[in-house]
Amino acid sequence: MREENKQAEGSPEMKGARRQRQRDLARGGVARAMKEAQFIVVNPLHFAVALTYDPARAPAPLLLAKGRGETALAMREIAAEEGLPVLEYPQLARAVYFTTRPNQMVREELYIALASLVAFVMALKRGQRPRRPVVEVPTGLRFDGDGKAEG
Repeated sequence: MREENKQAEGSPEMKGARRQRQRDLARGGVARAMKEAQFIVVNPLHFAVALTYDPARAPAPLLLAKGRGETALAMREIAAEEGLPVLEYPQLARAVYFTTRPNQMVREELYIALASLVAFVMALKRGQRPRRPVVEVPTGLRFDGDGKAEG
């Protein structure tokens, strides 16, 4: 049975190599966008969104990259390498992920939530130690992991 399982799924070495290729592909696609990001918002393991706010570029925060699964993990790794703040707000990460495309401004309903995160990140960059903000996601923009509206 073990041998059949190995043949059906591949050896552990092959699975590891396949996962590494997927991670490398994921990293290549988002690495460029992550260079411009100011912070990322994550749902612990499954979702990640890279955001920036530059009033000269857009009047609202911009989504630079988003990822799910392996891409989200790659985004977390890049954020760590780049020294970007990784903010764990599951509801907000899913709301941005499911309502915004890359290089698009976030929805107006999410401005208040993201404004508090932008202020928090700016304070961190100035060397301050602000309290982690409490973020409320509007009820109509709450999603489960499959993208279905909650509640």
